[in-house]
Amino acid sequence: MHTKNTYNLECLLLSLENLHIKDPDEIKAILKLSDYGRLGNEVWKIIHNTKWSMVNNNGKYVIGALNKTRKQG
Repeated sequence: MHTKNTYNLECLLLSLENLHIKDPDEIKAILKLSDYGRLGNEVWKIIHNTKWSMVNNNGKYVIGALNKTRKQG
């Protein structure tokens, strides 16, 4: 069940907007890989711990990092 106690989709969408991730396909992939902003998902660590000035394509980076953690876990 998607509740405010277990998901923060609104904050995830705002974070993606702040990172200038606008490609609908990238957003869709990130939402799916992050379980739509489930709290405790790796997407939050990726968003907060990445030095974004070093990243060329934010959307592709987040997707790649989420796929990498998925394969490890």
